[in-house]
Amino acid sequence: MKSSVKNIAEMINSRTLTNTESIALFNLFILLFFSFFGTSIPFQETDYAASFEAEGSNIINQIVYVFLFISSLLLIIQNPTNTFNFIRKEKYLAIFVIICLSSAIWSAYGFLSIKRSFQLLTCYLALINAVLFAPYRSIISVIKVVLSSYVVITIFVGFFVPQAIDADFGTWKGLAYNKNGLGQTGLMIFVLSLLFYGKDQGKFSRMFAYLISFLSAIIIFLAGSSTNIVGLGMVLLLLFIFSIEKIFKPSGTGRYITLIIIFFASCLTIILSLFAADIIALVPGIFGKDLSFTGRSDVWVYLWPEVEKNLWFGYGYSTYWVMGTSVLDRFQYYIGFKVNQAHNGYLEIMLQLGVFGFSLFLLFIVSFIKRAVRVDYKPAIIALVSVLVLNFTEGTIFQARGPTTLVICFFYLVVSYYFFHEDNIY
Repeated sequence: MKSSVKNIAEMINSRTLTNTESIALFNLFILLFFSFFGTSIPFQETDYAASFEAEGSNIINQIVYVFLFISSLLLIIQNPTNTFNFIRKEKYLAIFVIICLSSAIWSAYGFLSIKRSFQLLTCYLALINAVLFAPYRSIISVIKVVLSSYVVITIFVGFFVPQAIDADFGTWKGLAYNKNGLGQTGLMIFVLSLLFYGKDQGKFSRMFAYLISFLSAIIIFLAGSSTNIVGLGMVLLLLFIFSIEKIFKPSGTGRYITLIIIFFASCLTIILSLFAADIIALVPGIFGKDLSFTGRSDVWVYLWPEVEKNLWFGYGYSTYWVMGTSVLDRFQYYIGFKVNQAHNGYLEIMLQLGVFGFSLFLLFIVSFIKRAVRVDYKPAIIALVSVLVLNFTEGTIFQARGPTTLVICFFYLVVSYYFFHEDNIY
């Protein structure tokens, strides 16, 4: 993998970008920009209760995703052999996206399901184009431009714009809808910033990478989102473990030491969960919460009977929580507050796609881990862990839009590309 990345870096220095590469990078920039910055005007006064009354439409969303879809499709038509060969070999994410699209057939809101799964499909196609047709170094440069812009703007508005403060909690929300949204974005930026630490980077580039990582961590803490702070802690723990592996790598024992540390950490977690519930309760208490995770456990308990009603195929992609329907009213009656997601990514997948969809999701995760370990691409492993931790209390994985979906799909496609490349499949 390292030699492949080095060769790509040398190639970009020796020639200009082709039209295909330029279009793929432009599409990636557009996707990154609107995934992180969003398509709504920030700092607008919103009626939280009214937002649950009816489904709205965002003309910017429609324009952006239709443009990206057409542009990405044209690139695929120009390069069908490489694209479909890669999709056939990658398969698990492709099948999952197809199932999301197909769920409109049995969804009670088929048109809405098609609209939202279309956005997921567009994200998938734009990322495939970038991975297959754009130089690796150029991809990193595009990511760096978008993320650094987001971080700088967020820091500025956080200090100087009163509307960038979450009125309910007194913490930062920046350009996001609320503090949790900012925390999730900050965590994804921290994970992506790990791509900036290439060995061939100069001193200035490495200092810039350190700065982006540091500022994204600051954003997470100022947002005060406990789940994302825990996610950041898991990322730092993994970085520490991987650094130990690197130290002992020359002796050939690095990987074994890593596995031992992970094994004992897992055993300790299980023991504490079974025999020291009081100690576990201290963790959410640090962030001013309890073991109910601010009422989320009540949502989970009520949701499971809903899952069982459509156990095998679910209610359709992203169409259980439809604004203005009786579902939201029932939840408010039984739980006492309004919700529009399961606040658990795994329960959300079961709700939307049932056992069938969740089984495909597990195949995707297993494939992700296998390929990331095979090519020794540690940023991908870190990205996967951070997303899995985040989705214990938030339902962001494979949402139609947003940085979490973009990050996990991007890393999966990158490790899949290098996995096949090393095996000489192409």
